[in-house]
Amino acid sequence: MLPHDSIACSSNRSGSSRRVVCRQLLVAALCFWLGSLANAETPEKLQAAEQLLRAAQVGDRFESRAQQQAQQIIYNYGVIIRRNTEYRLPVVIERRIAECYRSTYRWELFEEGITRIVADTFSSEELELLIGFHNNLGLP
Repeated sequence: MLPHDSIACSSNRSGSSRRVVCRQLLVAALCFWLGSLANAETPEKLQAAEQLLRAAQVGDRFESRAQQQAQQIIYNYGVIIRRNTEYRLPVVIERRIAECYRSTYRWELFEEGITRIVADTFSSEELELLIGFHNNLGLP
């Protein structure tokens, strides 16, 4: 129960009191709805989010990081094998691991979802500022 019972609608309230409380609920719901519209995903915001991701080179960085992780995994497997045997991890297995990472963590598989997250997170004005920043245009 909230303080002073100000939001809860209950049947033991008078008609006038219930109307006030229900109006408060309606206003709160309307404010929430309007707030969600401000960050609603529109084609323009999705396009701006895509532009931001390109300007910030997120795709290139994403794939570079996946490649670094694959190299680290290959190195770790090699260390484990060398500790237990005198053999080196075969190059064929190293290539298969690297290819597995490349195909599993391709930017194209994540781009749409990340674009939607960016479009939902930032306002149009924020996206514009971030694009300008990443394009070295500075603040307006």
